[in-house]
Amino acid sequence: MVRHVFVRCAVAVAVAVALGSSAVVATPLAAVAAENRPPEQPVLSELATGDKGCVSGAERPYVRTRPQLRAVLRDPDAQPVSAEFEVSWKDGDGQTQVRSVQTIAKGSGSTFSWTVPSDVPAFTEVGWRVRASDGSARGPWSADGSKGACEFVYDNKAPEKPSVSSPEYPDDDAWHGGVGVRGTFTVDSSSEDTVAYVYTFTGGTPQTVEPELPGGKAEFSWIPGRAAPMTLSVQAQDRAGNRSEPTTYRFRVA
Repeated sequence: MVRHVFVRCAVAVAVAVALGSSAVVATPLAAVAAENRPPEQPVLSELATGDKGCVSGAERPYVRTRPQLRAVLRDPDAQPVSAEFEVSWKDGDGQTQVRSVQTIAKGSGSTFSWTVPSDVPAFTEVGWRVRASDGSARGPWSADGSKGACEFVYDNKAPEKPSVSSPEYPDDDAWHGGVGVRGTFTVDSSSEDTVAYVYTFTGGTPQTVEPELPGGKAEFSWIPGRAAPMTLSVQAQDRAGNRSEPTTYRFRVA
């Protein structure tokens, strides 16, 4: 009788030990399965400065209004996320200025946006970055690693009015040339950031011509279809799309 009791006890202990071992092994596996993963790093192709992409360096966009920054943010656990946007620049003393905002949470894969604050200065290189938060963990910044920040320059000043001249059709109240006689017109700007000239002849549609270098001269030709007083209107345009006041050039086709 004693031997049978001993065997039963030994079996019971072995089963208990086996069950205890299983419980110990299962506990860390369950913890790993429930562990929260941080949001993903934003993809540069899904970031935008206004209607421009995420670009830095010499290709950074010039914008004529303080832009709305946009980003698509995702979470690997499909948790709702919020966006943290940050802009930075160097002030006149060389000190780094930083402005940031935390948005409300939305579903993973949503587009988040923020219009940069009014104290972001004009004619200054501004960088920005963004990251996502799921409430428990923050993901990496969009600029982390070798990706770098997105950049832009806010330009709210239009170029100066351009000058216009033509050897065939000068603006002198006299009659020149004639129907079918080609005229060459030269436009120039005193603003170094002029990258295009938008011109319109009487009754025509707007056309654009670009100088070889910013702020340089440009030429275009025109053939009159009728004898009459004519008007040429020209505006200088900068990299941000700002246009000058129009220059009105009047001439007479003989």
